[in-house]
Amino acid sequence: MVAAVATATTFSEILHASAADLCERLGKRKPSAQPRKRLGNAAARLGLTKARLVCALGFNREAHALGAELLALGYASHDDLAQHRNHVFVTDVYAEIPLEEVLAIYSHAKDDSDTLSILQYLMLKRLSQIEAAIDAQVQVWVIERYKREVRHIYLNGIAQVAFVEGRLEQGHPGFRALANELKLVIDSKLLSGGEICARESLLASEKKRLIERGLAPATGSNTA
Repeated sequence: MVAAVATATTFSEILHASAADLCERLGKRKPSAQPRKRLGNAAARLGLTKARLVCALGFNREAHALGAELLALGYASHDDLAQHRNHVFVTDVYAEIPLEEVLAIYSHAKDDSDTLSILQYLMLKRLSQIEAAIDAQVQVWVIERYKREVRHIYLNGIAQVAFVEGRLEQGHPGFRALANELKLVIDSKLLSGGEICARESLLASEKKRLIERGLAPATGSNTA
């Protein structure tokens, strides 16, 4: 029988681990005869939930080097892990992945251009999912975490222009106001107030508010 680990592995340790460290922590164990239990068994052994292990491992760029370790978790390839990671990250509303660990993912990805590019799309879907949850049931704690997450995305160099364009085209004006998102876009220097006002997707009331706050020029703006 394999002895249980004395100290639980943290989310951060898996997220930042080297390939060699991941191999040591995960081990090249014989796959369970019950594939659906492989991931859960590994997560329990490390002291993590399945969702937290999937995201920590999935967003660690060194996981590309794993082979037998991924098979032991039930993944045929790194692409399979990435697809599962994406699903968990997009659909979770602070239930499985705490906000601090979501922010840790963003910070870890900041210096990895490939992951950062993927996140632009995932963040759009994730925020839409959270907004739908808020629409379905207003919970103050979810709203506060949502606002913190949006702020972190903009003010810590995570958002790129493609993400901003998606938010302006697809986002709901009520949630843009809730998170003070247009001001965050301007503060992050991704778009100017004038450039934002040029977007036809914005409501006239949103453009008017930017102008009244001195965040966009009045000349040429349509606020009727």
